[in-house]
Amino acid sequence: MTENSAIYGTETGPIPLAIEKALRRNDDGVGFFNDYGFVVRAKAETGEDLHFWSFIYEQKGPEVIVDCDVVQTLLVVGKYNDEEKQFMHPNALTVNKGQNLEDYYKRGTIKIEEGAEHVKWMLGGITHHGAPPNWRVTGEQEGTGLKVDLSFEQKNPAFYHCGLFEDLEAKKRKNAGYIVHTTVTGTFEVDGKVLKIAKGYGVHERIQQAGVVPDRTGYMAGRGLTWQHGFSDNLSFWLMRGDIGKGMSSGMINIGDKQIILHDPTSSGCEEAATWIDPVSRLVVPYQWRTWIRAKEGTLEAKIYAYGRSYYTWIRRGGTLVVNQFLADADVTFTYPDGTVLEEKCMVSIEHMRTLYRQLNSLE
Repeated sequence: MTENSAIYGTETGPIPLAIEKALRRNDDGVGFFNDYGFVVRAKAETGEDLHFWSFIYEQKGPEVIVDCDVVQTLLVVGKYNDEEKQFMHPNALTVNKGQNLEDYYKRGTIKIEEGAEHVKWMLGGITHHGAPPNWRVTGEQEGTGLKVDLSFEQKNPAFYHCGLFEDLEAKKRKNAGYIVHTTVTGTFEVDGKVLKIAKGYGVHERIQQAGVVPDRTGYMAGRGLTWQHGFSDNLSFWLMRGDIGKGMSSGMINIGDKQIILHDPTSSGCEEAATWIDPVSRLVVPYQWRTWIRAKEGTLEAKIYAYGRSYYTWIRRGGTLVVNQFLADADVTFTYPDGTVLEEKCMVSIEHMRTLYRQLNSLE
């Protein structure tokens, strides 16, 4: 098994409740990453665009600074017209807590409740409720001032881009995990204001890496790793594209009930189309992209433009990653083999992770 095979796969399928559980029996005592999280991209009834991120996970091993449990809450909110959305805005409202060393919890602090028809992952005031094909995120992470009550409903089959859990259980591989696109309803309460979501879009992610946790400072080097989810009522897509190594791409397209999977990593791309000097980080970062995914069923092309962001560093034992999460939109086309073109305006959530520095001997 290569390092890249721990991250990029092509399987799809249903989500049994059993794989939403803790599955700590797979922890072999070396490296362990046990992850359960959600992303939301929506527009509030009052017109604000928002990107939201809520993840609970446990991590240990040679790649991390300290073995720990983590809960992270991140929110980006902006209200801009179409002309203003062509540029980045450093004044977008942001909430971000969980990735500083002082935010980490001791191993074993996460509480995972496993019932006959549901699971709950709980840490730091946040609860993730799982009962596939439905989920909820509720609570207020300590120190954020942000209260959430969100409901998720599955739209398409899960994409097991990290491999199947039955293969992990059978010891055929040391990694498993999926993403699935959803619809979202609910509320955010922040700065004394309630943002109501009548119909948004979301992602649920479940990943477990047991024994082999790839060095992120390695495969996020170069121009970094870009993780893009796009949504409309008729279409959604996902592309995770890395700059380093061969086969560093994984993607899917959902059109109605049809799901298209990227099987050839060379048939995709993510080009930076514009950059911005962030006044907080003082770094040059991309904020516009041209993304494409080609499959036998057709070709997706997206012109993506971000206009709000939250920035932080993610410290690993081998170095430091710079992470930007973007609030974005896209003009998307899907061209069928017969030349028919589907055009969609999509909401987009982006995570862009790039190695700031790496100590090559730090993990030996």
